[in-house]
Amino acid sequence: MTTSLVLGQSDHRALLLVGLAVAAVVVAIVVTMMVLFLGVWVRSMVAAKPVSLVRLILMRIDGVNVSQVVDAYIQASRAGLDIPLKWIEQHSRKGGNVRDAVDSMIAARQEGLLAGWEYVTSMQLSGRDPLQQLRLADAE
Repeated sequence: MTTSLVLGQSDHRALLLVGLAVAAVVVAIVVTMMVLFLGVWVRSMVAAKPVSLVRLILMRIDGVNVSQVVDAYIQASRAGLDIPLKWIEQHSRKGGNVRDAVDSMIAARQEGLLAGWEYVTSMQLSGRDPLQQLRLADAE
């Protein structure tokens, strides 16, 4: 009887240690995610263009540079451009430079040139300067 009682206590201790280890891993993951994404999340909230932490994590899993995408999204919004976050994220996923694409859209608008997101991003992905292409098209 004493043996089964000792084994029972040992099993409880082992189970407790496993539970504590799992809890420690979960806490470590949550803390890491907060450290990685908290700054970006706060920037989006302050800019009134909120992006959820879950979305930030999913972008990171997809291999997107989260900070660049959110910063481009905020920059576009501040310039009065209504470019959905999803479009900026897709352009980044295709290997495009989201900052340059948004800069081109802003510059084109300031110069009175009509530029759509699809045009600007397709020009950029094909290796051409979107703003220069828009100027050439406008000169014709």
